Amino acid sequence: MKKISGSNGILNVIRYIKNYEGDFIRDGKTINNVKFYNEREWRYIPDPKDKETFWLAEDEFKNPTTLADYNDQAGQFPLSFDPDDIKYLIIKEENEIPAMINALKRIKGKYSQTIIENLVSRILTTEQIKKDF
Repeated sequence: MKKISGSNGILNVIRYIKNYEGDFIRDGKTINNVKFYNEREWRYIPDPKDKETFWLAEDEFKNPTTLADYNDQAGQFPLSFDPDDIKYLIIKEENEIPAMINALKRIKGKYSQTIIENLVSRILTTEQIKKDF
């Protein structure tokens, strides 16, 4: 594991960078030439000053035991947000709406009925977005 000292500006930028394209390996299967940029994912990277180490060396990353250990440690840096932080729940097709509503209702014990209803109102489909926007 590479050690860092403080929040150096370049390291702060590097922690958000990932490969544009490359091979994707999961469960021993390889998919070649995946464009990772197309994932359009949000990246949550804890502030490096909150931990001693910054990134895994290649041999550490390729070692399943070491990788699992560090993934377990990542649980110390949870991402938390509130339902009000959610602006849209985007699903592919209209026929998926009932399943999404049911999933939201299952979290009812954690949030009030009003919050769940607000979340339901934020459901959009990609069909709607293409058509209306």
